[in-house]
Amino acid sequence: LSIRDGVEEICRRGVFEADIDEFQRIYQPSNNAKQLGQRARNVFRRHRYALQGCRNYLLKHINNPSGQPMSKERMFSANSFFNHRHDIAEEIDDEGLDTVGGLLVLALLFLFGIAVNKTTAECALGKADLDALIIAGLLRQSAARSSDVVAEVQIYPLSHLDLSGNEGVRTKDNCFFVTDFPMESMRLPRNAIMPVGYDTLELLSLSAGARRNPGERVLDMCCGSGIQGIFAVFCRNGLDDDNELVLADINKRAMHFAVANLALNGIHRGAWAVRGDLFGALDIIGHKKFDLVL
Repeated sequence: LSIRDGVEEICRRGVFEADIDEFQRIYQPSNNAKQLGQRARNVFRRHRYALQGCRNYLLKHINNPSGQPMSKERMFSANSFFNHRHDIAEEIDDEGLDTVGGLLVLALLFLFGIAVNKTTAECALGKADLDALIIAGLLRQSAARSSDVVAEVQIYPLSHLDLSGNEGVRTKDNCFFVTDFPMESMRLPRNAIMPVGYDTLELLSLSAGARRNPGERVLDMCCGSGIQGIFAVFCRNGLDDDNELVLADINKRAMHFAVANLALNGIHRGAWAVRGDLFGALDIIGHKKFDLVL
């Protein structure tokens, strides 16, 4: 991460790399970002990185006031995983990570925010897959311990089937959303990219069932990570030649996160991020009519 203007770090490498029209303030994933996004997406799918599997690691650390077992259909926000990182870390200290699969390593890194020994991660994921995540700008060597790798960002896996309560692991249907971890003290709050909270999930569940129209235009206003617009498009089986997705935000840092999420989810044609203040961003792209505004 680089420091610009002494204010905020903006990642511009890997999947965050953008082709930028500075005059128009339009951001799109670079060709390199698209390729790295596809490789990272393949890693997540290969190791079945899905919410259903990940929350099994969380359930045993959640207390149900009723005393009954927690429902396996219960949705958990990204914050819930991060807030129980100390419980998971204690469990690892007690039991070790001698036998560990790729799904657990990905959950530890990208949901719980726990550093993992690089050799352990390489054994679980394979060297090629671990390198793909590092080159994509999603992992780096730990500053505290050089033998560990840590996640640069939180990555929340989500399928529209998660929101409908259907059981089973649905890797092919998954989106993967890059956000900051919920650690506001690490950066200025106005620049932090909000993690996937329960309010985010509530809005996603409402918009996921919206009817699709031919030639549809989708606008995600104050997009942050772009999760609302990207998920709405993903639930409609992607973009076709006549459809458009516009992700608008005034935060330059949000532009690079939106680019990363477009690249990671394979949404390129007909989609772009626009930096501007509220509806002033629409003057940049030349139209103000949309079928779905989020």
